[in-house]
Amino acid sequence: MSTELARHDGDGEIIEAEVVSYDLSEVTRAEIDIQISTAKRWPRDIQRFLRDTETLATRTQEMARACMYTLPARAGGGKPIVGPSVRLAEIALHCYGNVRCTVRIASEQDKFIVAQFSGIDLERNVGVQLEVRRRITDRSGRRFSDDMIVMTGNAASAIALRNGVWKLIPAALVEPIFAKVRQVAVGKEEDVVRMRADWVTYWQSQGISPEVLYRTLGVSGIEAIGLQQIEAMVGWQTGLEDGSLKLAQVFAPPAPPPEEETKSKTDRLAETLRRGKAQSSPKEQPLLETGREPGQEG
Repeated sequence: MSTELARHDGDGEIIEAEVVSYDLSEVTRAEIDIQISTAKRWPRDIQRFLRDTETLATRTQEMARACMYTLPARAGGGKPIVGPSVRLAEIALHCYGNVRCTVRIASEQDKFIVAQFSGIDLERNVGVQLEVRRRITDRSGRRFSDDMIVMTGNAASAIALRNGVWKLIPAALVEPIFAKVRQVAVGKEEDVVRMRADWVTYWQSQGISPEVLYRTLGVSGIEAIGLQQIEAMVGWQTGLEDGSLKLAQVFAPPAPPPEEETKSKTDRLAETLRRGKAQSSPKEQPLLETGREPGQEG
């Protein structure tokens, strides 16, 4: 890259010009070298990181709820996946220090938009780069509107940041913080009765009937909702708000059960053999009116 430096006389006329060239990669490398040396000079304090992150993440119940998300159970059974959200990743990144990272939209394809995370721990010299793809077409293959593509890109960037930060910061440091976040987000056992009604009302405002909610939670009714189900709903709400989940994903109708096989393997094999024998056997010829078989004399 080059730039032109010029000197002017009093009337604004250029009297001397000089072209200066420099390599942008050299400038970037110099910046990183300075940041690495700064990180080595003032290393992070792990105990301070744990204390500050937990303090910020659990400052209020609303903040704690924003720091966790829940993925619905996969088809075929299993439990919902609960994890630390992008909000907790932002708090942890702020408190961790000595980290350089960027998130950008790497490409916009016909059907997908790709967000890219790049990060480096300047103190430990550990780098992470990953990509997140999000579909920008509906079920019919129609491309989203421009506004929806922007929203999808923002959601992809948030997911890329979340995933990248949790690869830079060791899980051993995050797990005890997240355990405390879950406790604060869900609340206490004595508050369950009140929270049940509040959550049912909230999902009704989102167009989800109580029957669909109970079915998705796997409970028989409102009285069966406990702290575990409340935790799942907290995570759903966070995922819906940050764009990583959609209502259709959370409250998808159950897949129809596979048809039960009433016959054993032996029965099916015997039936197959009978069918094959019937197809390969010659047809029986009828007896003559005299009662003698064909070819029988006198």
